[in-house]
Amino acid sequence: MESCTFNKVTRTLQGEFPYAYSFVGIWKTKDDWKADLSSEQAKIATEDAQSFAPPFDVVVFEQLS
Repeated sequence: MESCTFNKVTRTLQGEFPYAYSFVGIWKTKDDWKADLSSEQAKIATEDAQSFAPPFDVVVFEQLS
């Protein structure tokens, strides 16, 4: 991962917004991203989050250029 940010959403422009936090990560290639998500560290982090956090969704945006 080249860089990342993690932000708490504090307000919305209009209506219901089901997300309380946003994480933005930047990888050099899609293969690097896939490798990180399927790594042992990712599995451990997911299990840890499931032990204390409510269920959550992941939304993936891919920049095409």
